[in-house]
Amino acid sequence: MAKRARTTATAVQGREKPDVSAPRDTVRLVRAGAKPDTAPVTADFLRRFLQHASPFVTIYALGVMERADIVEHGVPARFLERLAVELAVSKEKLYDIIGVSRATADRKLKADQVLSAADSEHVMGMARLVGQVQQIVQESGDPAGFDAGRWVTAFLDAPSPALGGRRPRDLMRTSDGRTVVSTLVAQMQSGAYA
Repeated sequence: MAKRARTTATAVQGREKPDVSAPRDTVRLVRAGAKPDTAPVTADFLRRFLQHASPFVTIYALGVMERADIVEHGVPARFLERLAVELAVSKEKLYDIIGVSRATADRKLKADQVLSAADSEHVMGMARLVGQVQQIVQESGDPAGFDAGRWVTAFLDAPSPALGGRRPRDLMRTSDGRTVVSTLVAQMQSGAYA
């Protein structure tokens, strides 16, 4: 019987980076001393996880259940600031792109609260897109000097022939739209659609 790849997010607790080279379904959020399948996702755990040096590739590599747990518990509003910095955009522009209310986001930021499940899903969708691009560049060879966040921002703002001239950012407010944008990025990697 083949050994299952072990992947932990112990980087959250400052020990080591998670192994995201393992198959997606083996990536687990693991707290120290907890079994992988029973590790509760708490707000404190999420705060540490999302402060990790490179959470975007890790977020992209998470399985559906792990992402659902994060969304259900709510992404800390502070992560909006981190995402805006990564994308090199103002918080206001980020809110507009992903469809998060400015008043709600600012209030939750000020109170250091978590976002609603709906807003968390929008944030995770954008974080996954950045992680997807980072992963593609890492797999393609030399990521030195490449800024995935800035590339994603430019890509989202540019009209795309594959989308009938629409900007990808216009699709980032819905789950289906984010799936279309992610698929387009994957097709660009493979050269299937230019």
